[in-house]
Amino acid sequence: MRNTTLVYSSLGVTSVATGVILSFLPLFIFDISKSEFLAASVTSIPALSAIVASPIWGVLRDKTGKNKALMLVSIVPYAALSFFLIFTRDVVQILIALSASALLISASTPVFSSFVTAGSEKRGTSLGLLAASGAIGGAIGGFVGGITYQWYDIRLAFLLGGVSAVIAALIIGFGLKQDSSAMAGDQSSPNHRVSTLKVLRNRRILSPCISCFTYMIGATAFSSLASIYVVNTLGGSKLLWGISSTLAYLVGAATIAPTGIISDKIGRKPIIRIGLISSVALFTSFLFLKDPLVVSLLYIAPLAYIVCTTITTIITDVTAEGERGKGIGVQNSWLNAGGVIGPLLGGAVAQAISIQIVLASAIAILLFSIAWSELEITETKIADPELFHKQ
Repeated sequence: MRNTTLVYSSLGVTSVATGVILSFLPLFIFDISKSEFLAASVTSIPALSAIVASPIWGVLRDKTGKNKALMLVSIVPYAALSFFLIFTRDVVQILIALSASALLISASTPVFSSFVTAGSEKRGTSLGLLAASGAIGGAIGGFVGGITYQWYDIRLAFLLGGVSAVIAALIIGFGLKQDSSAMAGDQSSPNHRVSTLKVLRNRRILSPCISCFTYMIGATAFSSLASIYVVNTLGGSKLLWGISSTLAYLVGAATIAPTGIISDKIGRKPIIRIGLISSVALFTSFLFLKDPLVVSLLYIAPLAYIVCTTITTIITDVTAEGERGKGIGVQNSWLNAGGVIGPLLGGAVAQAISIQIVLASAIAILLFSIAWSELEITETKIADPELFHKQ
């Protein structure tokens, strides 16, 4: 319990840096380059790195059980990147630094998620609390970024984000105690050890991964441009966007933990269904609403938390603890593949035509994700290693 609490705390503190970077780096890039495509593309760079690296980190977690070391690997680059952003306005340097950092940061999803679900039957609750911890830190980062970007200098926000990542690393480094039984995964059934390739081919994992992939394409095609849309297209202020980002994280924190508890009781598919349908309704409303305040308030809906965290929970349901890092790593790779394609698609369409067309395209993709989820996703409440051998 103490270890898990420290992990939740460290992720929350780290996410202050995440909130600053994710909320304001696209707008920072746009202010430098005046290019919608580059601004949108910056959000795809970490995702591109995670496509390759996340499954590798998952395999390392399952083989070594070195969760403490791998958590530090995922936290320290946040500090390095945040401090680096203080001293540069060169877009190429920013993209290179972001790419390098993301290769290490991508260890966080398979390692943190595997750790908090180890030995737990209430995996939805555990992942909900993990997501809520990250959302609280992101809220602080979004608020700090909005204030400093509006009235001071965004570099101050990057500095505070870097300090928060250092504090998080100290929490893990000096506070977390190794728990070999939980952290090394399930070693009790060596005959059930499976390769990453077999995990990739397993339909119970592949189907939710595809749903997550298509959702992320649709969601990030617009969300990567949302700050530009509110500030530059609708005429909102940078402070308004910062407040919106903060509220989005806070609402996510308040919503996702209860959502995880509910999914443990009623199942995962109903939660995913609600999240996807609500996403379509939200993006459709953006086609008609032109008030920056209204759009910013609607944007705080925690739909990405609901959909992605619940899909991750499905992956933990069908993987034994000794294979969970692989399963979550694979799912994170698919998620980030959507996170690469979405911003690139959104940025290209926005620059060539308009952001309104981006919204229409996103809605069409989300409708496909709804259909796929209804037809293909199956769920189970028991992590059964034999499921790998039944496909």
